[in-house]
Amino acid sequence: GTWARTPEQLYFFQEKHIAEYQKKQIAIAKNALQSLASAGKFIYITCSVFAAENEAVVSILEKEGQYKCTSQQYYSGAGQKADTLFVAVLEHS
Repeated sequence: GTWARTPEQLYFFQEKHIAEYQKKQIAIAKNALQSLASAGKFIYITCSVFAAENEAVVSILEKEGQYKCTSQQYYSGAGQKADTLFVAVLEHS
């Protein structure tokens, strides 16, 4: 979606930045998870198509915390000229 609307951004994109984004997302998610009620659900959503920012982050949260991913899925927005979204639901294990 973002690249479709601003294709020039794809030219400037550097794959090395994915690891930086992943670290930021992990830190944000861990911070938010501290406020999760014991019976609550944490919905992790990105507009990234990179596994390092999606499935890998979910895996890290599962390994480092007391959380289990109960579902995860990509929603393609290409047909609607929108972003593709990754959505994962985590709950206390």
